[in-house]
Amino acid sequence: MITRLAEAFQYPDEVEVERMMLEPEILNQINNFFSASGPTKIIFTLESTSTDSNPPSKPSTAVGKQPSSPLVDQNGFIVPTHKLRIFIDEMEYVPYSAVYFLKVKKGKEKDEKFAIDPSKINDGTLSFGVIRSPLESLEAVMRCVYKPLLQEMGQDIWGQASAEQKHELLTSVDNFTRGLQESIRSITGGLELKKPDERLEALGGMAASDPALVTDSLNLLQLWCNKIEKYLDDSDRSRWETADSGPDTELDYWRSRMQR
Repeated sequence: MITRLAEAFQYPDEVEVERMMLEPEILNQINNFFSASGPTKIIFTLESTSTDSNPPSKPSTAVGKQPSSPLVDQNGFIVPTHKLRIFIDEMEYVPYSAVYFLKVKKGKEKDEKFAIDPSKINDGTLSFGVIRSPLESLEAVMRCVYKPLLQEMGQDIWGQASAEQKHELLTSVDNFTRGLQESIRSITGGLELKKPDERLEALGGMAASDPALVTDSLNLLQLWCNKIEKYLDDSDRSRWETADSGPDTELDYWRSRMQR
């Protein structure tokens, strides 16, 4: 488990991951997972120990790399910058990376009560995986795995389903995939506006007495207005209307508009 977490969270040194796993709160949850009465799955995420309540969804560098001047407490120990968190049921949010472990065996009565011996490895009792960019991963699976599988399925697999029903299912898969693609574009795309001068916040009301700063701010505001107006412009209806456009086209158009 330590090795898998270190690989997923880009830690070059597994010792730091082991230290985080030995935290009492984390270790108790892991021991509970190993027991027969424990949950069938656990999900690990890595969170910043800073006071920022909205950590970035995608790290810019490997989180395991210590800064050039790490923080040190009063006892001379390096203050950790990240900590592990375990989810058993629902997750509050899906971060950039998460690692899950699953019990793949059943108990004696074919139920989910199965204990795991932590001293054994490669005994087939656990399965794991890494979740990264969930929406993008789901879209790729739908488009590259499920759609081709459905298309290549023989008639014996479809049973009594008619050709029309098969076509309807494939069309539904295409519509669902397009919906995912639109959601991804809505989240990752959008309009980026240049930030105002940092002196505005520092000076507060005194910024009005600086003519150069006022002029720069007015120019920036005008630039924002131009960019926003251009981004929302839909005067060229030929970009989305076709000869066979109907109610669905109109609904899709307004849905994409609202996603902006």
